[in-house]
Amino acid sequence: MEAIPLPTKRVLIKLFSLEEQGFDNYKNIETSSTQALIFFDKARWALADAIDALIDSSSRSAWIPSYICNEALSPLRKNGIKLRFYQVDRFLEPVFSSISIEDPASEVFVYVHYFGFSNFLQEAVTFCKENKLKLIEDAAHCLGASPIVGVYGDATVFSPRKMLPLCGGGVLCLTNHDDCKIKFHITPVGYYHELLSLCGLLGRKLMNVANFPYRQIKVRLKPDNLSMNNTSLPKCEPRLGIGEISNKIIRAFTQEEFQEIKAVRLRNYLALKQLLTPLKDVQLLFRELPKDVCPYVLPVCIKNRDAVVRLFRQKGIPVQKWPRLPPEVAGNQVYSDAHCLAERVLLLPIHQDITLKDLMIIRDLFKRIGRNEGPA
Repeated sequence: MEAIPLPTKRVLIKLFSLEEQGFDNYKNIETSSTQALIFFDKARWALADAIDALIDSSSRSAWIPSYICNEALSPLRKNGIKLRFYQVDRFLEPVFSSISIEDPASEVFVYVHYFGFSNFLQEAVTFCKENKLKLIEDAAHCLGASPIVGVYGDATVFSPRKMLPLCGGGVLCLTNHDDCKIKFHITPVGYYHELLSLCGLLGRKLMNVANFPYRQIKVRLKPDNLSMNNTSLPKCEPRLGIGEISNKIIRAFTQEEFQEIKAVRLRNYLALKQLLTPLKDVQLLFRELPKDVCPYVLPVCIKNRDAVVRLFRQKGIPVQKWPRLPPEVAGNQVYSDAHCLAERVLLLPIHQDITLKDLMIIRDLFKRIGRNEGPA
């Protein structure tokens, strides 16, 4: 069972062919003809530059949800953007009463489509209109634009590498790009880090074809620097542009394949939801699946989450815990709901390579945990 989808044989053949592929298939799922489409190596750089493009005053501040990954904010800190965090409740609804509109006020409000869902978006749109805020849709967990994603924001950020077998890639869609003060220049990124990622993808693909069980490789990770002044980024990480390898992979997908990816993710989500619903120790974060949603994962809340993560990974099931909160949030009890979510939310894979057999393995392991009254 893989943590990410792997490239199909057809995509790999296209990758190593000399045939020129069009770009319309991907462009059609991300943006309308009235939007500018700008590629970055990572979505976090797209978010930082989107804020820069929409800010007019010298205050250089933006409203950010308290439940967000600290790593995603590094480029914002590097760009000198002041982060002002608003509260998010346990249902991931923005607590608008926690937002104080001051002078000089933040001009930008970042709304996150958590795990591909767009709950409470209309409330955010209304709030921004009433308070004259620019709205940025953080759709890093979404495959592309839809009737509920990328429609209302002055800018929308996507991260196709989370949904597709890419080595890198972030996308910024600017609605009224002619009015923005920043001129974007696309520069190609280097091959080094892309080749490393591609080798990893190909290695996993070979293991998958050989039916060899993949296990998470244990590595020693350096502790995250949670300093509010931390603006450091990996030295090999470029900013603008998409690598040639990722460029060829993303162009290789047909419109029909994009639709099939959406359909499989939806089918897997609903199947796993049905399998987990009877289990009293597993609480679904979202009870309903709204129309037009393409889920990134199936998020659940569970006690002893970290112990459950260790057990699942020992069995080769690539579950995730998300996010590592920003230090301004982690150290402040005002954001207690974000703390609770960060401690209990578990992300279960439902991507296009996951099978019904995989989903049943996940269900059976949860049942085993329940019988033992918790992970060992």
